[in-house]
Amino acid sequence: MRAEIKLLTTIFSDSNTYKWEIPIRHLIDTDYDCTVLGDACLEGGGAFCDELQFWYFLEWPEEIKKRTLKAKVKHSELVSINYLEFVIIIVSYNAILDAIELLGKLHDISHLKSLILSDNTAADSWTRKIASSSIIGKALCRILCSLLVNQSAGLDSAHISGDDNDCTDNISCLTKDSVKSISSLFQKYPKLASYHHYHPAPGLISLIYSALLNNSGEVPMPLRLKGHFSVGKDTS
Repeated sequence: MRAEIKLLTTIFSDSNTYKWEIPIRHLIDTDYDCTVLGDACLEGGGAFCDELQFWYFLEWPEEIKKRTLKAKVKHSELVSINYLEFVIIIVSYNAILDAIELLGKLHDISHLKSLILSDNTAADSWTRKIASSSIIGKALCRILCSLLVNQSAGLDSAHISGDDNDCTDNISCLTKDSVKSISSLFQKYPKLASYHHYHPAPGLISLIYSALLNNSGEVPMPLRLKGHFSVGKDTS
């Protein structure tokens, strides 16, 4: 609670730095300018966006894999699939911001409205409310809140059936060091081979992993750590 109070105090004490208003377009029922589909498993996670033409994959470090249900750790040390699915939503929103700025995608749309689809109901709920009852969930929410500050790109979340999320299901099961698995992905979903491969900023990933492993989440305000894009089959 102390970290949340500090974050809110920072925002509300400086209206010249932190924007309080919300574009009306983000509140009314209109079409979305871009939709990102994301998914996570106990080995990794990823997402793609047709409108912005990017995709990415993250393989969880061993420290996180050792604290999932697969490793059968005690509940107090568990990094649940709900958290990992929420991480993909956070990284996907930052990817949207980077695509707008670095790739010049949809830059002519004022107050861009984005939608991130997840097949995890908890992650979907945390995104829409920017709130969670768990310590790790709260730490991750603070990171997303800091990302949202002063951004003209709005964020909505919705649930998607796992049966309708097969492409990201295949992305999340990739093995980063296996060229064969990536080639197989491109064969199954050819469009991804021409999309930009997104590489999140190491600083953002470090903050997220710290939240997962150490329950910490005091973040810079506002938070803006830019990743980069490589083209097509370049997965380095």
